[in-house]
Amino acid sequence: MMTEATQSATLNRDNWPIAAAMINFPGVLPDGSLVQDQTVEQWKKSLDLVVDAGFTELDPTDSWLRIADLSPERLRGFMALTQSMGLTI
Repeated sequence: MMTEATQSATLNRDNWPIAAAMINFPGVLPDGSLVQDQTVEQWKKSLDLVVDAGFTELDPTDSWLRIADLSPERLRGFMALTQSMGLTI
């Protein structure tokens, strides 16, 4: 198991993780609906773009999706989705 101290020692400018910030993705969709209210499958469509760009880390940002405001069930769904896509937050 890698400890924080071990991880800090092994990270360098060549392997430092860079997170995709979702700030450039709108929180309000063209039809007026909110990303907050989307289904897991709809969130996946946006996250597919992130994964396709080669990111493995994600910063959801409150302007896209307020994960702290999700119900426990929806938060579990979002976290399961990100994990299934190989993303960490």
